[in-house]
Amino acid sequence: MQPTRAVGATAASGWTPPRTWEAPASRGWPGEAYAPRQPMRLSDETAARSARVRSAWLVAVTVTVTAILVASLLTFAWPIRDGGTTPTAAPRSSPSPTTPRNSGTGGRQSVRPVAPKSLAAAKEIDKLLARSAAQRSTLQRAVTCRRSAAAAVRDLEEVYDGRRRLLEQVGDANFAPLPGGEHLQHHLRQAWELSMYADANFLEWATYRVRTPRPCTTATESYEAGLIQSAAAQRHKRKFIEQWEKTVRRPMGLAAVRTETDM
Repeated sequence: MQPTRAVGATAASGWTPPRTWEAPASRGWPGEAYAPRQPMRLSDETAARSARVRSAWLVAVTVTVTAILVASLLTFAWPIRDGGTTPTAAPRSSPSPTTPRNSGTGGRQSVRPVAPKSLAAAKEIDKLLARSAAQRSTLQRAVTCRRSAAAAVRDLEEVYDGRRRLLEQVGDANFAPLPGGEHLQHHLRQAWELSMYADANFLEWATYRVRTPRPCTTATESYEAGLIQSAAAQRHKRKFIEQWEKTVRRPMGLAAVRTETDM
């Protein structure tokens, strides 16, 4: 056990007792009163820049809102000023369709200039076609058993005479001014000549019905011959119509459309 040193002996021996530790008052350590920091202040230049940005933003928002309000007022005020009618945009004018040259089979269409002689010849032949079309209904009615024998004879005599006159007129008609006029005249003449032979055979069939008191029948030699000649005439009619439509009727603007059953 070490001896206890006297208090008075500390100074003589050079030993000093340790000091009690105290926390500094300015550090804010636990146990002491806390003093809050002062907020950092912006510099004058930064504050001025922020103020300019806020002002510009407020001006932009104000202008936008004002423009929206003005547009809304004009939209609602226009019908009142204009008598209650809302203005509508004028429709765009679409170009009117042009009729292609020499297209279609009916209606008016643009045609090329035609020589007067050609147009006169085309109209004269078209009149012959119209007369032939008028006779077709009479022929179709006469070659059936629904028509009495005596009435069929009268009808077929009329058709035969009419066909013969048409053949004479075709021979006298002037086809030269027409495009391919020689071929047109040939096919038309052949068609009506064969049709006239068919009419003669059908007339013989109707005359036989009058002389023979038997039930009507089409199974006879004269009736069969009439059908054969009609089929041969139909081929020439088809060739005539094809050329007529292509080179005469459409280019020259004739209104009536002719078919094989009209001839």
